[in-house]
Amino acid sequence: MSVQEISSWYTEKIIERIQKNKLLEKEGVFLWQEAASEIKQSIGNRIPISDEFIVVFWKNENCWTLLSSVYLFSYYKHKITKIKLTEIKGEFEIDKTDSMNQIETKTQSEFLVFPKLKNQKIWFPPGATIFGVMNTLLYVTKKYTKRPLVA
Repeated sequence: MSVQEISSWYTEKIIERIQKNKLLEKEGVFLWQEAASEIKQSIGNRIPISDEFIVVFWKNENCWTLLSSVYLFSYYKHKITKIKLTEIKGEFEIDKTDSMNQIETKTQSEFLVFPKLKNQKIWFPPGATIFGVMNTLLYVTKKYTKRPLVA
């Protein structure tokens, strides 16, 4: 399978799951193609623009995440975090802080942590959005998912 075919498979499955989880109805969630030019420019100031970009999770120019067919990019606290989708393998969790009880964690937590990837953190809008993202990432990265082999 070509790299382009693999990218197309990820794009199709991500969009399918994003729509199923109704994430595009949530505040600050946009398909890359439909995002405002100011958002695209702000992201472009931090990382090179790519045809592989799919969904933007936007808080402001200092806090955003971009899901592509190859990577997750997140920008917060003046730092870019980049994780390759094929390295995730369904292994992530909601960032739990000692100061939050279980209900607060479900409604207020804004980060997914990737323990097998040096505990890197990726920002997402809290509540239903972060859970929808978790569902999407599990679907496209879990070991049992029939996804194309990476060339």
